[in-house]
Amino acid sequence: MTEWTVRDFVDCPYLDVSGDFIKNGITFTDLNSDGAIEVTVSYQLNCTGAIEPSKIKTILRDGKTKFAIRGESLVIPVGHEPFGGERTLDKELLKPSNGLYRKHLESVWDRIYIKKMR
Repeated sequence: MTEWTVRDFVDCPYLDVSGDFIKNGITFTDLNSDGAIEVTVSYQLNCTGAIEPSKIKTILRDGKTKFAIRGESLVIPVGHEPFGGERTLDKELLKPSNGLYRKHLESVWDRIYIKKMR
């Protein structure tokens, strides 16, 4: 039985597209101590052939409830100014009652969003 799936896209005219799950952005927790496991999954979508931020999402699922941070990687090219790094939190994460989820998602995001270029 499939409870949920991840489907997404990125628009890259004339460029190749790649996507990867980010291993250190995948966690299994019980933040609210209710005995049910929350699953956090992070992934990135890239337009290959261009130096630009990757599209990144970090999603937490608690049963049918879904919270996410969406944005892009912070690109740090050697010898140049960093660019990108913007993010948006789901409105529900701004509610005080969802503070545990927000704190967790932000800590995962902080581990994964930097993309250093050599």
